[in-house]
Amino acid sequence: MSYTFYLASTAHYGTQAAESLLETGFTCLGVITPAPKPQGRKRALIPNPADSWAKNRGLPVIFIKDRITPELQDQLQTADFLLVVDFGYFVPRWLREFPKILSVNIHPSALPRYRGASPGQAVLLHGDATSAVCIMTLAQAMDAGDLLAQIPFSVDLSWTSQDYYDHAFKLACQQLPQVLTAYARRQLTLQPQQGQPSLAGKITKADTFISWENLWRPENATQIERAIRAYYPRPLAWTLVPTLNGERRLQLLQAHLDTTGQLCLDRVKLEGETAKPWDSVRGKIAT
Repeated sequence: MSYTFYLASTAHYGTQAAESLLETGFTCLGVITPAPKPQGRKRALIPNPADSWAKNRGLPVIFIKDRITPELQDQLQTADFLLVVDFGYFVPRWLREFPKILSVNIHPSALPRYRGASPGQAVLLHGDATSAVCIMTLAQAMDAGDLLAQIPFSVDLSWTSQDYYDHAFKLACQQLPQVLTAYARRQLTLQPQQGQPSLAGKITKADTFISWENLWRPENATQIERAIRAYYPRPLAWTLVPTLNGERRLQLLQAHLDTTGQLCLDRVKLEGETAKPWDSVRGKIAT
């Protein structure tokens, strides 16, 4: 039996999940995604990855603006599943209950640990050696739905946040078709989340700032190295450095700990310049 679904997403990970379903016989009825907004000096309307993917696939695109309204129902056909990945909008109850079978979400942490917008960054910042990616139902509260599957994995100590998310979503996509099919056939039951929830909220620019003085304190080395990996490739860890031409912003792109546990910067980007090895920039720092 072939099952149908809508994808609600803005990003590549959503289209990756949808592709895994299409490759195994599911049918996508369309994509729900934000309408393009003017960007840059030319105010060009640039589609997000989910929008572009749908158009390349010849699929209907249902645009939303500030929030999801009941009028959206008029544009939807009956579907078995609603797949919500990297969407960024609150999904109201009527839409959660719209599909005949289930509304599902992929969340890259071992729920209920690290609910919220930045679970991968939280895993790296805490130095967790293991994590998981969850296939789950949508609920009223953020990331509080029941679990269809929780897929554990080991966390490599060299990973950036992009490495983490790439790995987690690859695992989820490998199992997503089988998990949804098993649930549709009543071969799988939902499991409530167990344990005390923790939150990994939206990361701000202030969160990623590291003072120049603290950057070089030995007791901070491990945490700062984790932060540089966690905030790469965005929003990026940064500091303000005293240069011969005044204080300038320095983005911290890559670092490592030497054999004594001391922080060593590898690659940085000084304000107004391209990314460079630290050794080629350090001569511009006033001491």
